[in-house]
Amino acid sequence: MRTILTRLSAALADSSGTRTGDLVVLNMFDPYQNDCLAHPQSRQVFEDLDARLAAVAAEVGAPVVDVFATFGGRVTAQNDLVCTYTYMCARPQDVHPTRAGHDAIARALHQTLGY
Repeated sequence: MRTILTRLSAALADSSGTRTGDLVVLNMFDPYQNDCLAHPQSRQVFEDLDARLAAVAAEVGAPVVDVFATFGGRVTAQNDLVCTYTYMCARPQDVHPTRAGHDAIARALHQTLGY
């Protein structure tokens, strides 16, 4: 992670070292959180990944869009946003965002960047 973000940051810099473009990191949501029996440790895996992403992003001064929170964050009950924002309920094992999920990510991106 560190290597790619460092390289991307350098690629966005001009000859004086000033970044000339946006470098933004999106963290991960837990698409398995409603399936606790099959994936009991999934939440911790995604929280650990997101913590690592945040630490590395901070090293290069990149903001992090909190997709984990946008998709419901740490919940202890059924998270209906998983069915709304991903295909997990319609096509099990399809963790990809639906159109509503992409719209939610875009709103979070705009909010994070202050657009």
